[in-house]
Amino acid sequence: MFCLIRSYLSTCRKQDVSASLALELLFKNQLPDIFIKGVAE
Repeated sequence: MFCLIRSYLSTCRKQDVSASLALELLFKNQLPDIFIKGVAE
């Protein structure tokens, strides 16, 4: 489980999404726009 969260946060940081925002969205059962096909393009 640790590696999944670490990978998720690493990807978010590379896309200029803060770790706190990434975790907040994750606990709300949402994803940042970078993971939604068509929105980030």
